[in-house]
Amino acid sequence: MKCLFCSYNYFEVIFHEVRDSRKHSVVRCGKCELYQLSPIPTKDDDKKFYDEGEQFKNINEPTEIKRLEKNQESDTQRRANFVSRMLHKKSSILD
Repeated sequence: MKCLFCSYNYFEVIFHEVRDSRKHSVVRCGKCELYQLSPIPTKDDDKKFYDEGEQFKNINEPTEIKRLEKNQESDTQRRANFVSRMLHKKSSILD
């Protein structure tokens, strides 16, 4: 596998699986530090994922905003903790 950005072929595994797939890992390029999935999903993989509604399997659809916030709190906190480890105290980010 090569980096999608710089074509380098050494990666560090950051997460061994992702929320919607146990067969994919999150890796970071050893040269440009781009994060990407491994293996890279094919067009057929993506088509199947969306055609079969797989993106919704881990998502509840609450109707009240407070319930929605509560359901997403742990995932939001996980992401914030991950990003905060890479920032300096005076950094700012744009999502």
